[in-house]
Amino acid sequence: MSKLVGAGLVGCPPGLEGVMIGYATDASSFSIFEKNSASELLAFLMQSFGKRAPEGERQVVEHERYKCYAYKHNGLVGQVIAEAAYPEEAAFSVIAKMLHDYLERHGDAWKTLSRLDKATGDFLHSLLTKYGHDSAAATAILAVEKRLVSSTPTSAKTVEGMLRPGETLEGLISSSNHLSATTKAAVQAASLSGRSCC
Repeated sequence: MSKLVGAGLVGCPPGLEGVMIGYATDASSFSIFEKNSASELLAFLMQSFGKRAPEGERQVVEHERYKCYAYKHNGLVGQVIAEAAYPEEAAFSVIAKMLHDYLERHGDAWKTLSRLDKATGDFLHSLLTKYGHDSAAATAILAVEKRLVSSTPTSAKTVEGMLRPGETLEGLISSSNHLSATTKAAVQAASLSGRSCC
């Protein structure tokens, strides 16, 4: 059974760098040695690609055996990372619910946040718990959020397609101030051995 492994909200006010407002990860499918690095890398990918999401367009970015789904609404990006077999409509249904519920509770308060918000992380964790293993429940949201989920175009890209000319994922990871040395080493070791890092 496929599942969601991450959920995040990134604020992208015009002209400013994207700020990770909150995230939650489910690293239970990773070994005990990989859990922390996997969670850290998932958060990094959500922040990195969230700030590059086009306004008003559903986006799917594929990486190894995962897909990152994102939707930006008035500068606020909702996203989930799922195992590749998790249904696309279910993923976008969770994002629609995430954005709707967050904006209903907090309005534009995200525009003043400059760092992670614990309450937002808790909110995202509850969504991940509720819909992460149950794509049927996520698809049921579709009836409520149909306008957002089904009326926007979807762009599908690979991670390489999201990178700027001359940029590599390994380069982004190695130059990041958001990742620990342990996570950077795990990614490098996975890359050198030809296996998936997450």
